[in-house]
Amino acid sequence: MAAVFVVGGLAFVGVRALLVPKSFGQYGHYRGNAIAEIAARPVNYAGHQACEDCHTDVLEKKKSGKHVHVNCEGVPRTTGEACR
Repeated sequence: MAAVFVVGGLAFVGVRALLVPKSFGQYGHYRGNAIAEIAARPVNYAGHQACEDCHTDVLEKKKSGKHVHVNCEGVPRTTGEACR
């Protein structure tokens, strides 16, 4: 019975070593390489008008709130595709 646990443990460690990226855990509980991968992506913004066209309810709330001077371009990844 002990041999089954040893073999199972070794199999688990081996499979984990193959599947978990080397940079996992470098900066906490995520991949360290993810930072460079995300930074390398192009930044795409649809523009303020695209936000207003899709999110009229948010526009009305924003006009009377403290975020009246914050443009939609301040929101990451506003490509307009989320509305479609």
